[in-house]
Amino acid sequence: MFEDAALAAAIDRAFATLDAAGGTLEALGEVDRTLVIVTSAQGVIDNGGLRCFFENDWPGMPPYELFAAAYRRAGLGSVADAISSAAGLYPFPEPHRHERLRRAFHAEAEALGRAPFEAFDRVACGNADVWPALARLVRSGAP
Repeated sequence: MFEDAALAAAIDRAFATLDAAGGTLEALGEVDRTLVIVTSAQGVIDNGGLRCFFENDWPGMPPYELFAAAYRRAGLGSVADAISSAAGLYPFPEPHRHERLRRAFHAEAEALGRAPFEAFDRVACGNADVWPALARLVRSGAP
């Protein structure tokens, strides 16, 4: 994933803190919360694009803006904007709450030969700025 030992240690600590807090993101400090959210999201996005990111419900079904805000805190506005814009393509409110409708939207787009998230994937998927931005966040101690 990355070669920064300090970042790897900080991510491990952030997830350990999350586990100790019973999975409650609100119990984490801002840096740890940002590390957990961005690391979790980026792992999915890098492996399957934004469609994969949107495919299943995230624990607690947080609004997608939670993820965009974490990317913004890390200084990754272009990825935040890609997530927000892609989420805005769903033709129904609160898409984070409606897995069945999201999957139907994906299936319909696929049947029509459309790739609605393609332009946003070019920004988010494999973005080389993510890990260095998180390392800077860890070094600074605050977003």
